[in-house]
Amino acid sequence: MSWLKLHRRSAVLVGVTLLLPLYIYFSILMGLVDIRSEGVADIERIEPRLGRLLGLLQSEETLQKSAGKARQSIEGLVYSASENSESVAADLQTSVRQILTDAGLAVVNSQVLPPAERGAFEHVGLRLTARGPLTGLDAALADIATFRPMLLVETVEARPLRTNNRRNSADSGQELDVTLQVFSLRAIQ
Repeated sequence: MSWLKLHRRSAVLVGVTLLLPLYIYFSILMGLVDIRSEGVADIERIEPRLGRLLGLLQSEETLQKSAGKARQSIEGLVYSASENSESVAADLQTSVRQILTDAGLAVVNSQVLPPAERGAFEHVGLRLTARGPLTGLDAALADIATFRPMLLVETVEARPLRTNNRRNSADSGQELDVTLQVFSLRAIQ
């Protein structure tokens, strides 16, 4: 101890020299502990994802069968991507005009609407004006509901026709002037 008192400066220098390697050692050790804890946290974060992926791999065949069934269902409801919009619109116009005529309505006007992209589908639409009895409109809407590829009715506007002779109109049933806006879907991809 007397040496420490006599050589205070040397003692401090020796002490710092001994403490410096200990400080470096503990710094490296704490860094390694931090790296390990980060690795454990990464593993805990990745484990659920890995479990989901393994579950998907195990049920891959089932998922592919389900996707095939869904694809077949969609193919029956929409026009395929291989058909262009103009031919779909022409086919749609012919089909809807025929449905309305078969239901007893006289088609006065039909107009193809510009196609609109929405998500994975393109909406190909028509606006039609027809004239005829209320029962004809009912039959036409029932036929439109069962048409494939699927037709969706966007708007229906029905106005009674004005007749001069009320006795004749009561005998023939209610005559309507109907404006329909329908669209069908065409797959884009």
